[in-house]
Amino acid sequence: MLTGVITGYTVQYDRPPTPLPPLSQPGPGTPEAAGDKDGPEPLSAREDRIVRTGGDLRKLLLKKPKGAQTPPGAPDGDWMTPARYAEGFNNPAGMFEALAHDGLRRIAAVSWEKGDGALVSIRLIQFRDSQTPYSVDFLSSQQWYMSDGGFAGNDGEPIPGTA
Repeated sequence: MLTGVITGYTVQYDRPPTPLPPLSQPGPGTPEAAGDKDGPEPLSAREDRIVRTGGDLRKLLLKKPKGAQTPPGAPDGDWMTPARYAEGFNNPAGMFEALAHDGLRRIAAVSWEKGDGALVSIRLIQFRDSQTPYSVDFLSSQQWYMSDGGFAGNDGEPIPGTA
């Protein structure tokens, strides 16, 4: 083996240095590699999944009605950390771990109290559903939990115009 290394070094020693190719080259699927300078048509906002799911969830939260007050320490139409969201469950550490494992992306939240003492809490939760559509499983488990068959026994009040 040592002889092979010495022979290789001797052969390379007498040759002029060869410049390396540039690190940045068009890939096989890029328009430059195919010779197409125009490229494909860009996707419309309706077709582009990133545009559809990349918006600001806080803009989708319901606005606090007139006369309603945000309880002290409650979210007021802003982002909520996964740890803070998990605090609302019986097993916060287990919920936090499950959310992290299942690809939680972000949470937008708002809460308010009405004059009659009713508390309204809205949480919009988004997952990275690239590998497994966990958002569907999470929604169905939350709906079951809130139903009469679940632990909370509170179906809540439907938002007008929704199912």
